[in-house]
Amino acid sequence: MLTRRDIRSALLVALWFIFLTFPLMVIKVDPIERLVTWRWLNMLYVGAGSFVLYLVSRAFLAHSEKKRQRITGGPARETAGIILKTMRKREIALPLLFGLSV
Repeated sequence: MLTRRDIRSALLVALWFIFLTFPLMVIKVDPIERLVTWRWLNMLYVGAGSFVLYLVSRAFLAHSEKKRQRITGGPARETAGIILKTMRKREIALPLLFGLSV
């Protein structure tokens, strides 16, 4: 179920995407004609699209979590693979990362 926090986060995500895509989606410059075109409707499309996609992704994650709880009979446990377990050990991870970077 979507909460107020999800909707507030969706609004923030939409505003962030509007801010990031503003120069590319809203402003169109024609240097030959020396003309600047403002496409404000594109900004609305980006905001609405990112808002809806964020809410859909959150609803999908909530549905997946409920399904996982129903199958396992309880809350989902995080299981870390061998790579994550290895990377958590500093004495192994640092030399490994150094060797890979060299």
